[in-house]
Amino acid sequence: MSNQTTASELEFTVQCAYCRGIVPSDEVECLRCGAPLPDNSLSEVDEDEAIEEFVERIHEKLIKAGTSGAELAFGVGCTLEVLAVGLIMLVVFLAFTKTWTVLAVILFILTLISVLISSILAIRAREAATRSTYEREVKPEIERFNESHGLSESEFRAQAAAILPEDSPVLLYSSG
Repeated sequence: MSNQTTASELEFTVQCAYCRGIVPSDEVECLRCGAPLPDNSLSEVDEDEAIEEFVERIHEKLIKAGTSGAELAFGVGCTLEVLAVGLIMLVVFLAFTKTWTVLAVILFILTLISVLISSILAIRAREAATRSTYEREVKPEIERFNESHGLSESEFRAQAAAILPEDSPVLLYSSG
């Protein structure tokens, strides 16, 4: 009896393509992860809106991942370089010159170099965080989305290109 109940319950459920959770078939979004559920009765306009929302969501996810990675790297880089510059300044002042003007010029030059190095670290960290997030999270999401909406990679990429700016990480990494 319990097998029949389970079988009849399954007739009225769908599996979420994102988290693989079982959801009642009359739901529009997954109750577990909030992802949109496929609906065979979606009109072409609704399908376009679903694609646009999905593309914008994954674009934002990659931008946020890259931004947080860059901010962290810049902050750590600046902190370490301030300590190094302080130590260099102390050595220069005590060992070589007792002139504050020379010390101020050296401090200014070292500060510029420090900011440049921190900026380079931040750029590299942004790229690494964005790429990592794409490979770990976004790429599988795109594959599940394409599968549930019957899209090929090239169709998805074409639709994403129409929505996103040319320099979007979604377009950059999905091109192969």
